[in-house]
Amino acid sequence: MKKMVVLIIDDVDYTRQLLRNSILHMNAEGCFTCTQFRILQASVGSEALDTIRNREVDLIFLDIELPDMNGIDILREMKTEKPELHIVMLSGECTSDNVRDSIAAGASGFIAKPFSGEKVCAAIKNFEKSHKKLSWSNL
Repeated sequence: MKKMVVLIIDDVDYTRQLLRNSILHMNAEGCFTCTQFRILQASVGSEALDTIRNREVDLIFLDIELPDMNGIDILREMKTEKPELHIVMLSGECTSDNVRDSIAAGASGFIAKPFSGEKVCAAIKNFEKSHKKLSWSNL
């Protein structure tokens, strides 16, 4: 069975753990087609870039405000290296500029903080729908 590999990039440990726990809880409730998740975490942009260069990642949740790099710049670099990546941006600054710049740079979605479980669920279901050819529960 194939595990969906999710990378959570946020400099706030509490936010990473909340997002991780939300995903695992919703999965336990049967919300997703995928039945197994592997969740990786990074607290800075440089660590995130190393992760995508050295590991297979299916879905990324990426904060815009990181201490070492701007999340939109990281998004652009990731999409240049691996255009197939499905990246959902996170931000406490839900400005129209942040949303517009994220989508223009190739983001698959945008979630404002504080986020709800429903928004996270919708982002994962959107990923699953766009990657139907992978049978998460049958591999």
